[in-house]
Amino acid sequence: MRIVRARFVAAIVLLTMSAAAHADDYSLDDVAIVTSLATYRARHVDVVGAALSRDDALKLLAVGGASSAAEGLAKIDAARISIPELVSETRAGDFAQTTVYHDVAIERVAHGVADSVAAAGLTIESRRGAETAKGRFGALHAEGVDFPAAARMTLEQRTSPDQPKQQIMATLSLLDIRIDVPDGGGLAVDRLTGRNFGGRPLAASMSGLVELAPRPGQPPDARTQQAVAAMISDLLASIDIGALEMDGLQIKTGAAADNSEAPGAMKARHVALAGVADGKVASFTMEGIDSAGPADAFHIDRIALSGFDARPAFAADVGAGARAAPHFDHAEIAGASIAADGAPVSIGAITVDARDWMDLTPTSLVARAEHIVTSLTGAGVRRSPQLAALGYDRLDLSAALDLNLDRDKHELSLNDLSLRDDAVGGVRLSGVFGHVSPDLFSGVEDRMRNALLSIVVWRAALRLENRGALDRYVDALAKANGMTPAVMRGKLAATARSMALALFTTRPDPRADVVAHAASAFVEGARTFDLSLAAPQGVGAIDLMMAGQLGVLMDKLKIDANAK
Repeated sequence: MRIVRARFVAAIVLLTMSAAAHADDYSLDDVAIVTSLATYRARHVDVVGAALSRDDALKLLAVGGASSAAEGLAKIDAARISIPELVSETRAGDFAQTTVYHDVAIERVAHGVADSVAAAGLTIESRRGAETAKGRFGALHAEGVDFPAAARMTLEQRTSPDQPKQQIMATLSLLDIRIDVPDGGGLAVDRLTGRNFGGRPLAASMSGLVELAPRPGQPPDARTQQAVAAMISDLLASIDIGALEMDGLQIKTGAAADNSEAPGAMKARHVALAGVADGKVASFTMEGIDSAGPADAFHIDRIALSGFDARPAFAADVGAGARAAPHFDHAEIAGASIAADGAPVSIGAITVDARDWMDLTPTSLVARAEHIVTSLTGAGVRRSPQLAALGYDRLDLSAALDLNLDRDKHELSLNDLSLRDDAVGGVRLSGVFGHVSPDLFSGVEDRMRNALLSIVVWRAALRLENRGALDRYVDALAKANGMTPAVMRGKLAATARSMALALFTTRPDPRADVVAHAASAFVEGARTFDLSLAAPQGVGAIDLMMAGQLGVLMDKLKIDANAK
């Protein structure tokens, strides 16, 4: 849609080079202009209050072309320009697109800048090979349209890497957008509005991007992919948008050609972008989302992103073999419900704060998930038959992840990795690790593996919390074995003590006795079990993996445990 708007502006600009100072009124018939991007045709143009005479306007139209468009448009002064039908035709290789604008009205033009531009509607038909897509749009209204700046954006190439951007359009409103694609899919928007659109010419012409667009059923080769990625990255960095909002968004996916996937649909009540500049999005929100997919359906009250930057992913595609993901500062999902396999899942909220990104992952991350609720009855019992057997009819989980890499110290702090259910229990891990290479966050498998093997453990802590699951397990096991709960709990406590001693040492050791006593007390009824390890000289990850038993590392470790 961005290219459609830009081409609409450029088309009007090029076909109305005939305007105001002598306050002439006249008509132009059978106008045609050919540019590098498209050919524009109008059977009739009415000009009121033009500064240029009819003859001068015809001379400007005769010159046409990308090289003179901006200069010619800057000469336009007119009270009103009307075009009953404007046709734009684009061809690039096997791609062809025809756009027809109806009842175009341009008001109060001074030096090529119009107070307002309106069209009653427009239709689009795009063809590539045997595939055809069609679109129809309702009323269009824009204010503060700078036609010379639009011409430079769409028809020229950037003259320098730091060429400044110019505002092209102050406001935009477009109603009733409907686009249909060949496989039965499509897009619809009831209303689109925006403000403060700016841009600059691309390093390569926009027509080149059209030419490189993928062909149906023909995946692009690596070189073409790199070229497209470079141009899209440049396009993102060359366009600014103050705000863009959509109401009544609907997206349909068509059925796969081999019938492996059924059609689906997604709706959103409201979508908003704000602060799009230099390839980054200050904020993005989507509200009232409903999806009816081939297998599952879901509803989400709100999705929000801030500090979103897609450029790293495109930049990585330009380099052979590179991998990267879009970056963001904050992400949020609130009020979600999913109907999956007959077992509904609801989510209270998920938030993620990410900083100091490597290519694929952030090195500072705080994530929270609150109240992920799923049923354990009916079809959902397949998810956790053990918990269902203990009498739980649902899970209500909350989770957290908090980590940070100090690149200067090569130290990773795992402040929190936890999972809990207030009616079941919880587990929490934390620790401090040294000799941590940034390669651990690179997303490159061999680099990540080598970085993992180089890690040294300084401190680690484990907390287990019983909120009822262990008690229900003891009662169920006692009933199954014909014992009282007290007798069964005593047997399990003795087993826990033996296992703790076997894990930590093969010979008597007071530190192992502390762990064994705490493990036994937890089974006997304590609500929490805490285990902490400290290695003043550090213990290598390889040493831990090869030890088999922590007893061989007892001389390097400080161990403490308690149960309360």
